[in-house]
This record gives sequence, structure tokens and C-alpha cells, in this order.
Amino acid sequence: MISRTISLFGLLAFAMSTIVIASNYLVQFPIKYLGLQEILTYGAFSYPITFLITDLANRTYGKIIAKKIVYVGLSADILHEGHINILKTASKLGQVVVGLLTDKAIASYKNIPTLNYKQREIILKNIKLVKKVIPQTTLDYRPNLKLVMPNFVVHGDDWKIGIQKKTRSQVIATLRKWRGKLIEPKYTKNISSTSI
Repeated sequence: MISRTISLFGLLAFAMSTIVIASNYLVQFPIKYLGLQEILTYGAFSYPITFLITDLANRTYGKIIAKKIVYVGLSADILHEGHINILKTASKLGQVVVGLLTDKAIASYKNIPTLNYKQREIILKNIKLVKKVIPQTTLDYRPNLKLVMPNFVVHGDDWKIGIQKKTRSQVIATLRKWRGKLIEPKYTKNISSTSI
């Protein structure tokens, strides 16, 4: 699939190059109607076609050829080794977008966070492994997944049981819609912000 996409992208790039060359040739010929020969050439009509081809190629194939997007949902109240392990795994797959749980979202399943949302956001934005931080307002990943449409979601394998089991199933079903994948590295044992 990717090689076919790259071939089609190459074909569109070739078509754009051909039109640019044709445009450079056509600028020699002025339009001799309505006194436009001093200000307009036939080349002016071919350039917009190159922009159209570029725009269509980028909209259709740009995401596939560009670096992959990886979504990581975190509360990150007290940043620890487990969080860093998840972010390292995610950054090897592409550009990391962190869905940072809001204070209200965290309070829905455990204690109110020690650090508020803004404080946690500042910390995450300053970690080189993280490309972008966006709010995740509930435990439900689906609204953010539909917004970001990541190639991967990375989460520790601890959510196969317990309160987040349902969320995991929803993530898998949502990712299937665009052939995204769930990556579940081994949970870092003996450390949790809940138990700190």
C-alpha cells in the first residue's frame, strides 16, 4: 500500500513538474485580446493547476508519507519512570501527541491530582519526546482519537483489566476505522503516581 502511494505521489509530482515547465514556456506568449498583452500571458493560466495538484497530493497522501502520529493518554500527575518508558516507546514510532487528562477527568477515577492541569501541561511540553499536548477531558479517548486520527496509540498493558478495560476496547475499535494500531509495552512494575 505505501509503495503504491509513493508511486502515485511521484506521478503527481511529475505532472506538477511538467505543468511548471509548460508554464515557463507559455509565459512567452501574451494574450492578445482586450489589450491584455502587456499584463497577461498564457502561462498565468497553467500555474494554478500546479497549486491544485500540490494541494490534492498533500491532502491525500501527505500524512502517509509524513512522520506517523502517536497518541499517548496521560495523567502525569507525578512524572515517573513508567511515563518516560511510554514516551520513549511512542517517540520511536512517530510524533508524540499527549492527551493530558484534565483535573476533572483524573478525579473521576482516582484522587484529585497534586499538580493542576496547567502545571502538568508545562512539564510535558518541555519534554523533548513530546511534540504536542492537548487536553483529554474524560477517560474516553475516542473524541481525541477522532480529532488526531493517530497511526498508533501507546499505553501500558496494565489496562487490559480493571476500570480502563472498557476504554481499551473503545480505543481498539476506533483505531480500526483508519487502520491505526494499539501498542502496549509492558507496564513498569512497582511504580505508580497513585501509590506515591
